[in-house]
Amino acid sequence: YIAYDDDAFMILIDRAIAENSETLRNARIARARQNTWAARVSQFWRYLDEAGFLKNDAMKPGMLRNIRNIYSRANLTEQEVRSLRGMVSSLTRVHLRRREMKP
Repeated sequence: YIAYDDDAFMILIDRAIAENSETLRNARIARARQNTWAARVSQFWRYLDEAGFLKNDAMKPGMLRNIRNIYSRANLTEQEVRSLRGMVSSLTRVHLRRREMKP
């Protein structure tokens, strides 16, 4: 189930509960086991790449290092904040484009 707003999320939660079965339960457990930290990080890198944030191959290693630093300590440098803002900006543009394409 994929919800695109709060109301749809609540409706889909009710639907998932109503449609519960052992088969669906096992499928959900298998899906949850795939949601590791490494998988989430890999997905995040892919989204950033698709959004064009990592388009400069020469700067990519430094950009990825900055992102890792963001997650490894709370005291952000100015460069790390700029990297974070750039990521959010890129992802926001992709999100808005995808929303515009929805019927």
